[in-house]
Amino acid sequence: MDQRYIHLVCCLLFLLGWGCREVYEPEIDQEELEILVVEGHIEVEEGLSEIKLSYTSPISSGEVFMNSITNADVTIEYQDQAGSMVQIPLWGDQTGRYFFDRYLNSDGEYRLSIDIPEKGKYLSDWIRPQITPPIDSIGYHQGEDDDLEIYLNTKGNENAQYFIWNFEETWIFNTPIISFLKYVKLSETKDTILYRTANEMTNECFLSEKSNKVVIGSSAQYQDHSIHRKEIQQIPYGSEKLGRRYSIVIRQRAISKEAYDFFEILRKNSDDIGGVFSPLPSILGSNIHHVSNKERKAIGFITIGTSIEKRIYIGRHEILNWQVNNPFYTGCEFSTDTVAVIDASASFNNNYRVPVSPITADNDPSRIVAYVGASTKCTDCTLRGQKEKPDFWEY
Repeated sequence: MDQRYIHLVCCLLFLLGWGCREVYEPEIDQEELEILVVEGHIEVEEGLSEIKLSYTSPISSGEVFMNSITNADVTIEYQDQAGSMVQIPLWGDQTGRYFFDRYLNSDGEYRLSIDIPEKGKYLSDWIRPQITPPIDSIGYHQGEDDDLEIYLNTKGNENAQYFIWNFEETWIFNTPIISFLKYVKLSETKDTILYRTANEMTNECFLSEKSNKVVIGSSAQYQDHSIHRKEIQQIPYGSEKLGRRYSIVIRQRAISKEAYDFFEILRKNSDDIGGVFSPLPSILGSNIHHVSNKERKAIGFITIGTSIEKRIYIGRHEILNWQVNNPFYTGCEFSTDTVAVIDASASFNNNYRVPVSPITADNDPSRIVAYVGASTKCTDCTLRGQKEKPDFWEY
Protein backbone atom coordinates (compact mmCIF):
# COMPACT_ATOMS: atom_id res chain seq x y z
CA MET A 1 0.00 0.00 0.00
CA ASP A 2 1.36 3.42 -0.95
CA GLN A 3 2.65 5.24 2.14
CA ARG A 4 1.20 8.60 1.09
CA TYR A 5 -2.33 7.16 1.14
CA ILE A 6 -1.74 5.57 4.56
CA HIS A 7 -0.59 8.95 5.87
CA LEU A 8 -3.74 10.67 4.66
CA VAL A 9 -6.01 7.97 6.03
CA CYS A 10 -4.26 8.07 9.39
CA CYS A 11 -4.90 11.81 9.63
CA LEU A 12 -8.57 11.40 8.80
CA LEU A 13 -9.09 8.58 11.29
CA PHE A 14 -7.25 10.55 13.93
CA LEU A 15 -9.69 13.39 13.48
CA LEU A 16 -12.67 11.05 13.60
CA GLY A 17 -11.72 8.95 16.57
CA TRP A 18 -8.54 9.99 18.32
CA GLY A 19 -8.43 13.78 18.15
CA CYS A 20 -8.94 14.52 21.87
CA ARG A 21 -6.18 14.93 24.41
CA GLU A 22 -8.18 13.18 27.16
CA VAL A 23 -9.01 9.49 26.95
CA TYR A 24 -12.38 9.24 25.31
CA GLU A 25 -14.07 6.37 23.55
CA PRO A 26 -16.87 7.72 21.38
CA GLU A 27 -19.58 5.39 20.19
CA ILE A 28 -18.62 5.34 16.54
CA ASP A 29 -19.80 2.59 14.26
CA GLN A 30 -16.79 0.66 12.97
CA GLU A 31 -18.15 0.99 9.45
CA GLU A 32 -17.95 4.78 9.74
CA LEU A 33 -14.18 4.49 10.14
CA GLU A 34 -13.80 2.28 7.08
CA ILE A 35 -12.66 4.19 4.05
CA LEU A 36 -12.35 2.73 0.58
CA VAL A 37 -8.94 3.49 -0.89
CA VAL A 38 -8.76 3.32 -4.69
CA GLU A 39 -5.50 3.62 -6.61
CA GLY A 40 -5.06 3.13 -10.30
CA HIS A 41 -5.20 4.16 -13.91
CA ILE A 42 -7.20 2.97 -16.89
CA GLU A 43 -5.00 2.73 -19.96
CA VAL A 44 -6.74 3.39 -23.28
CA GLU A 45 -5.49 2.20 -26.64
CA GLU A 46 -2.83 -0.38 -25.74
CA GLY A 47 -1.45 -1.13 -22.28
CA LEU A 48 -2.28 -2.52 -18.86
CA SER A 49 -5.03 -1.03 -16.70
CA GLU A 50 -4.54 -1.69 -12.98
CA ILE A 51 -6.75 -0.80 -10.01
CA LYS A 52 -5.81 -1.42 -6.36
CA LEU A 53 -8.60 -1.62 -3.76
CA SER A 54 -8.34 -1.67 0.02
CA TYR A 55 -10.31 -0.72 3.12
CA THR A 56 -8.93 0.96 6.19
CA SER A 57 -9.34 -0.86 9.48
CA PRO A 58 -8.52 1.24 12.56
CA ILE A 59 -7.14 -0.55 15.62
CA SER A 60 -6.98 0.54 19.25
CA SER A 61 -3.40 1.79 19.07
CA GLY A 62 -4.40 4.49 16.61
CA GLU A 63 -2.66 2.84 13.70
CA VAL A 64 -4.39 1.96 10.47
CA PHE A 65 -4.30 -1.43 8.83
CA MET A 66 -5.12 -1.70 5.15
CA ASN A 67 -7.34 -4.64 4.20
CA SER A 68 -7.00 -5.63 0.56
CA ILE A 69 -10.33 -6.16 -1.17
CA THR A 70 -10.21 -9.35 -3.22
CA ASN A 71 -13.93 -10.08 -3.74
CA ALA A 72 -15.13 -6.96 -5.56
CA ASP A 73 -16.75 -6.89 -8.96
CA VAL A 74 -14.80 -4.24 -10.84
CA THR A 75 -15.84 -3.11 -14.30
CA ILE A 76 -14.96 -0.34 -16.71
CA GLU A 77 -18.03 1.29 -18.22
CA TYR A 78 -17.55 2.82 -21.66
CA GLN A 79 -19.97 5.22 -23.30
CA ASP A 80 -19.40 6.13 -26.93
CA GLN A 81 -20.34 9.43 -28.55
CA ALA A 82 -23.72 8.02 -29.59
CA GLY A 83 -24.58 7.21 -25.96
CA SER A 84 -24.23 3.42 -26.18
CA MET A 85 -22.65 1.86 -23.10
CA VAL A 86 -20.49 -1.25 -22.74
CA GLN A 87 -19.33 -2.90 -19.51
CA ILE A 88 -15.82 -4.36 -19.44
CA PRO A 89 -14.98 -6.66 -16.47
CA LEU A 90 -11.55 -6.65 -14.82
CA TRP A 91 -9.95 -9.72 -13.28
CA GLY A 92 -8.40 -9.70 -9.82
CA ASP A 93 -5.74 -11.43 -7.76
CA GLN A 94 -5.27 -12.10 -4.06
CA THR A 95 -3.56 -8.77 -3.38
CA GLY A 96 -6.58 -6.61 -4.15
CA ARG A 97 -5.38 -5.65 -7.62
CA TYR A 98 -7.64 -5.74 -10.67
CA PHE A 99 -6.41 -5.77 -14.27
CA PHE A 100 -7.40 -5.32 -17.90
CA ASP A 101 -4.93 -5.49 -20.79
CA ARG A 102 -6.94 -5.27 -24.01
CA TYR A 103 -7.46 -2.40 -26.41
CA LEU A 104 -9.73 0.43 -25.23
CA ASN A 105 -10.98 3.15 -27.57
CA SER A 106 -9.67 6.63 -26.82
CA ASP A 107 -12.95 8.22 -27.95
CA GLY A 108 -15.99 8.53 -25.71
CA GLU A 109 -16.04 8.50 -21.90
CA TYR A 110 -15.26 5.97 -19.19
CA ARG A 111 -16.04 5.42 -15.56
CA LEU A 112 -15.08 2.79 -13.01
CA SER A 113 -17.68 0.66 -11.21
CA ILE A 114 -16.75 -1.09 -7.94
CA ASP A 115 -19.30 -3.42 -6.33
CA ILE A 116 -18.20 -4.77 -2.94
CA PRO A 117 -20.28 -7.43 -1.14
CA GLU A 118 -22.08 -6.01 1.93
CA LYS A 119 -20.57 -2.57 1.23
CA GLY A 120 -22.46 -1.61 -1.89
CA LYS A 121 -21.51 0.03 -5.14
CA TYR A 122 -19.10 2.86 -5.89
CA LEU A 123 -18.85 4.74 -9.17
CA SER A 124 -16.27 7.16 -10.48
CA ASP A 125 -17.27 10.23 -12.42
CA TRP A 126 -17.41 9.97 -16.18
CA ILE A 127 -13.94 10.77 -17.50
CA ARG A 128 -12.74 11.57 -20.98
CA PRO A 129 -9.33 10.00 -21.75
CA GLN A 130 -6.28 12.24 -21.73
CA ILE A 131 -3.90 11.67 -24.64
CA THR A 132 -0.30 12.05 -23.45
CA PRO A 133 2.35 13.76 -25.63
CA PRO A 134 5.82 12.19 -25.84
CA ILE A 135 8.74 12.86 -23.51
CA ASP A 136 11.27 14.99 -25.39
CA SER A 137 14.36 13.90 -23.46
CA ILE A 138 15.73 12.68 -20.13
CA GLY A 139 18.95 14.11 -18.74
CA TYR A 140 21.01 14.19 -15.57
CA HIS A 141 23.22 16.63 -13.74
CA GLN A 142 25.71 16.19 -10.91
CA GLY A 143 25.42 19.04 -8.45
CA GLU A 144 27.98 20.72 -6.21
CA ASP A 145 27.22 18.19 -3.47
CA ASP A 146 27.86 15.39 -6.02
CA ASP A 147 24.27 14.14 -5.81
CA LEU A 148 22.84 13.21 -9.19
CA GLU A 149 19.64 14.88 -10.39
CA ILE A 150 17.61 13.14 -13.10
CA TYR A 151 15.24 15.39 -15.02
CA LEU A 152 13.12 15.41 -18.16
CA ASN A 153 11.99 17.85 -20.80
CA THR A 154 8.53 17.60 -22.29
CA LYS A 155 5.94 19.72 -24.02
CA GLY A 156 2.22 19.88 -23.40
CA ASN A 157 -0.54 21.29 -25.56
CA GLU A 158 -4.01 22.82 -25.21
CA ASN A 159 -5.48 19.39 -24.41
CA ALA A 160 -2.65 18.15 -22.17
CA GLN A 161 -1.45 20.77 -19.69
CA TYR A 162 -1.13 18.77 -16.46
CA PHE A 163 1.12 15.79 -15.90
CA ILE A 164 2.02 13.12 -13.38
CA TRP A 165 5.20 11.04 -13.57
CA ASN A 166 6.32 7.84 -11.93
CA PHE A 167 9.40 5.77 -12.54
CA GLU A 168 11.18 2.51 -11.89
CA GLU A 169 14.92 2.26 -11.30
CA THR A 170 17.08 -0.79 -11.99
CA TRP A 171 20.77 -1.20 -11.31
CA ILE A 172 23.44 -3.88 -11.31
CA PHE A 173 25.60 -4.38 -8.23
CA ASN A 174 28.41 -6.61 -6.99
CA THR A 175 29.22 -8.13 -3.64
CA PRO A 176 32.43 -6.94 -1.94
CA ILE A 177 33.85 -10.49 -1.97
CA ILE A 178 33.65 -13.00 -4.81
CA SER A 179 33.19 -16.66 -3.89
CA PHE A 180 34.66 -18.98 -6.53
CA LEU A 181 33.97 -22.11 -4.48
CA LYS A 182 30.95 -23.91 -3.08
CA TYR A 183 30.48 -26.41 -0.28
CA VAL A 184 28.60 -29.56 -1.37
CA LYS A 185 27.09 -32.06 1.03
CA LEU A 186 27.31 -35.46 -0.68
CA SER A 187 25.90 -37.60 2.13
CA GLU A 188 25.65 -37.73 5.90
CA THR A 189 29.36 -38.53 6.12
CA LYS A 190 30.81 -37.10 2.94
CA ASP A 191 31.20 -33.59 1.58
CA THR A 192 33.44 -31.71 -0.79
CA ILE A 193 34.32 -28.25 -2.04
CA LEU A 194 34.05 -27.55 -5.76
CA TYR A 195 34.57 -24.63 -8.09
CA ARG A 196 31.39 -22.81 -9.03
CA THR A 197 30.24 -22.86 -12.62
CA ALA A 198 29.53 -19.53 -14.34
CA ASN A 199 25.81 -19.98 -13.62
CA GLU A 200 26.50 -20.61 -9.94
CA MET A 201 28.40 -17.39 -9.30
CA THR A 202 26.66 -15.08 -6.81
CA ASN A 203 28.69 -11.87 -7.02
CA GLU A 204 26.54 -9.98 -9.55
CA CYS A 205 22.81 -9.18 -9.24
CA PHE A 206 20.12 -6.71 -10.24
CA LEU A 207 17.84 -4.64 -8.05
CA SER A 208 14.73 -2.66 -9.00
CA GLU A 209 12.82 -0.01 -7.10
CA LYS A 210 9.57 1.76 -7.96
CA SER A 211 8.92 5.41 -7.18
CA ASN A 212 7.08 6.20 -3.96
CA LYS A 213 6.62 9.93 -4.32
CA VAL A 214 4.20 12.23 -6.12
CA VAL A 215 5.81 14.05 -9.06
CA ILE A 216 3.47 16.38 -10.93
CA GLY A 217 3.84 19.42 -13.14
CA SER A 218 1.93 21.84 -15.30
CA SER A 219 2.67 23.45 -18.65
CA ALA A 220 -0.34 25.76 -18.37
CA GLN A 221 1.70 28.77 -17.24
CA TYR A 222 4.08 28.59 -20.20
CA GLN A 223 3.16 30.14 -23.53
CA ASP A 224 4.69 27.30 -25.54
CA HIS A 225 3.62 24.64 -23.00
CA SER A 226 7.24 23.53 -22.55
CA ILE A 227 8.38 21.96 -19.26
CA HIS A 228 12.16 22.27 -18.97
CA ARG A 229 14.38 20.26 -16.61
CA LYS A 230 11.63 18.89 -14.40
CA GLU A 231 13.33 17.00 -11.57
CA ILE A 232 12.12 13.41 -11.39
CA GLN A 233 14.61 11.76 -9.05
CA GLN A 234 17.67 12.65 -7.03
CA ILE A 235 20.27 9.99 -6.23
CA PRO A 236 22.40 10.81 -3.17
CA TYR A 237 26.17 10.67 -3.48
CA GLY A 238 27.57 7.24 -2.70
CA SER A 239 24.42 5.31 -3.63
CA GLU A 240 24.99 1.79 -4.88
CA LYS A 241 22.62 2.57 -7.78
CA LEU A 242 25.47 4.19 -9.69
CA GLY A 243 28.14 1.74 -8.60
CA ARG A 244 28.25 0.12 -12.06
CA ARG A 245 25.31 0.69 -14.38
CA TYR A 246 21.92 2.22 -13.72
CA SER A 247 18.69 2.56 -15.67
CA ILE A 248 15.52 4.52 -15.08
CA VAL A 249 12.28 4.29 -17.03
CA ILE A 250 9.97 7.26 -16.60
CA ARG A 251 6.25 7.02 -17.30
CA GLN A 252 4.45 10.24 -18.24
CA ARG A 253 0.67 10.69 -18.07
CA ALA A 254 -1.44 13.69 -18.94
CA ILE A 255 -4.17 14.24 -16.34
CA SER A 256 -7.09 16.59 -15.84
CA LYS A 257 -6.93 19.79 -13.78
CA GLU A 258 -9.08 18.10 -11.12
CA ALA A 259 -6.68 15.16 -10.89
CA TYR A 260 -3.75 17.57 -10.74
CA ASP A 261 -5.32 19.41 -7.79
CA PHE A 262 -5.90 16.09 -6.01
CA PHE A 263 -2.30 14.96 -6.44
CA GLU A 264 -0.99 18.38 -5.45
CA ILE A 265 -2.66 18.06 -2.05
CA LEU A 266 -1.39 14.50 -1.84
CA ARG A 267 2.13 15.69 -2.61
CA LYS A 268 1.97 18.37 0.07
CA ASN A 269 0.83 15.80 2.62
CA SER A 270 3.64 13.47 1.59
CA ASP A 271 6.25 16.22 1.97
CA ASP A 272 4.81 17.67 5.17
CA ILE A 273 6.09 16.45 8.55
CA GLY A 274 3.64 18.52 10.56
CA GLY A 275 1.27 15.68 11.46
CA VAL A 276 -2.41 16.50 11.90
CA PHE A 277 -1.87 20.18 11.15
CA SER A 278 -0.99 19.39 7.53
CA PRO A 279 -3.70 19.67 4.81
CA LEU A 280 -6.50 17.34 5.72
CA PRO A 281 -7.85 14.41 3.70
CA SER A 282 -11.31 15.93 4.01
CA ILE A 283 -10.33 18.61 1.47
CA LEU A 284 -8.80 16.13 -0.96
CA GLY A 285 -11.91 15.47 -2.93
CA SER A 286 -12.31 12.37 -5.04
CA ASN A 287 -13.91 11.30 -8.28
CA ILE A 288 -15.18 8.08 -6.65
CA HIS A 289 -18.44 8.02 -4.70
CA HIS A 290 -20.81 5.52 -3.11
CA VAL A 291 -24.00 5.23 -5.12
CA SER A 292 -26.52 5.16 -2.26
CA ASN A 293 -24.71 6.10 0.96
CA LYS A 294 -22.81 9.38 1.12
CA GLU A 295 -21.44 8.42 4.54
CA ARG A 296 -19.30 5.70 2.97
CA LYS A 297 -16.10 7.56 2.16
CA ALA A 298 -13.59 6.92 -0.60
CA ILE A 299 -10.09 8.27 -1.14
CA GLY A 300 -8.51 8.18 -4.57
CA PHE A 301 -8.65 9.67 -8.02
CA ILE A 302 -8.93 7.42 -11.04
CA THR A 303 -7.17 8.66 -14.18
CA ILE A 304 -7.85 7.49 -17.73
CA GLY A 305 -5.73 7.97 -20.83
CA THR A 306 -2.53 6.99 -22.57
CA SER A 307 0.92 6.66 -21.02
CA ILE A 308 4.33 7.38 -22.53
CA GLU A 309 7.56 5.73 -21.34
CA LYS A 310 11.20 6.61 -21.94
CA ARG A 311 14.32 4.90 -20.56
CA ILE A 312 17.95 5.93 -20.18
CA TYR A 313 21.09 4.20 -18.88
CA ILE A 314 23.90 5.76 -16.88
CA GLY A 315 27.27 4.07 -16.42
CA ARG A 316 29.60 4.81 -13.55
CA HIS A 317 32.21 6.09 -16.01
CA GLU A 318 29.79 8.85 -17.05
CA ILE A 319 29.79 10.55 -13.63
CA LEU A 320 32.59 11.97 -11.50
CA ASN A 321 34.11 10.80 -8.21
CA TRP A 322 31.37 8.33 -7.30
CA GLN A 323 32.46 6.25 -4.32
CA VAL A 324 29.86 3.67 -3.30
CA ASN A 325 29.05 3.41 0.39
CA ASN A 326 26.52 0.68 1.14
CA PRO A 327 25.90 0.17 4.90
CA PHE A 328 24.64 -3.36 4.19
CA TYR A 329 28.20 -4.47 3.49
CA THR A 330 29.85 -2.69 6.41
CA GLY A 331 32.48 -4.99 7.91
CA CYS A 332 32.86 -7.17 4.83
CA GLU A 333 36.38 -5.86 4.32
CA PHE A 334 37.34 -7.67 7.54
CA SER A 335 35.20 -10.79 7.16
CA THR A 336 37.63 -13.18 5.45
CA ASP A 337 39.63 -15.76 7.36
CA THR A 338 41.67 -18.89 6.74
CA VAL A 339 40.10 -22.30 7.23
CA ALA A 340 42.24 -25.42 7.29
CA VAL A 341 41.12 -28.27 5.05
CA ILE A 342 40.45 -30.44 8.09
CA ASP A 343 38.09 -27.77 9.46
CA ALA A 344 36.23 -27.09 6.20
CA SER A 345 33.20 -29.24 7.02
CA ALA A 346 32.62 -27.59 10.38
CA SER A 347 33.14 -24.10 9.00
CA PHE A 348 31.07 -24.27 5.81
CA ASN A 349 28.31 -26.77 6.65
CA ASN A 350 25.85 -23.95 7.34
CA ASN A 351 24.13 -20.99 5.70
CA TYR A 352 26.41 -18.37 7.21
CA ARG A 353 29.86 -18.97 5.70
CA VAL A 354 31.15 -20.03 2.30
CA PRO A 355 34.56 -20.94 0.88
CA VAL A 356 35.93 -18.14 -1.27
CA SER A 357 39.17 -19.38 -2.81
CA PRO A 358 41.76 -22.12 -2.21
CA ILE A 359 45.17 -21.70 -0.55
CA THR A 360 47.80 -24.02 -1.97
CA ALA A 361 51.10 -25.30 -0.60
CA ASP A 362 54.15 -23.17 -1.41
CA ASN A 363 56.06 -26.13 -2.77
CA ASP A 364 53.09 -27.77 -4.53
CA PRO A 365 50.51 -25.47 -6.18
CA SER A 366 48.28 -28.45 -6.91
CA ARG A 367 47.80 -29.29 -3.22
CA ILE A 368 45.15 -27.34 -1.30
CA VAL A 369 46.06 -26.81 2.34
CA ALA A 370 43.35 -24.33 3.37
CA TYR A 371 40.54 -22.11 2.15
CA VAL A 372 39.73 -18.46 2.42
CA GLY A 373 36.27 -18.22 3.96
CA ALA A 374 33.79 -15.36 4.19
CA SER A 375 30.25 -14.68 5.31
CA THR A 376 27.33 -15.40 2.99
CA LYS A 377 26.19 -11.81 3.47
CA CYS A 378 29.36 -10.51 1.83
CA THR A 379 29.41 -12.99 -1.07
CA ASP A 380 25.82 -13.80 -2.06
CA CYS A 381 24.04 -11.05 -3.98
CA THR A 382 20.81 -13.07 -4.13
CA LEU A 383 20.17 -12.13 -0.48
CA ARG A 384 19.20 -8.71 -1.85
CA GLY A 385 18.67 -8.98 -5.59
CA GLN A 386 18.10 -11.33 -8.49
CA LYS A 387 20.68 -12.86 -10.79
CA GLU A 388 18.46 -12.93 -13.87
CA LYS A 389 19.10 -10.02 -16.20
CA PRO A 390 15.90 -8.04 -16.91
CA ASP A 391 14.59 -8.42 -20.45
CA PHE A 392 15.14 -4.74 -21.20
CA TRP A 393 18.69 -4.52 -19.85
CA GLU A 394 21.43 -3.23 -22.13
CA TYR A 395 25.12 -3.27 -21.25
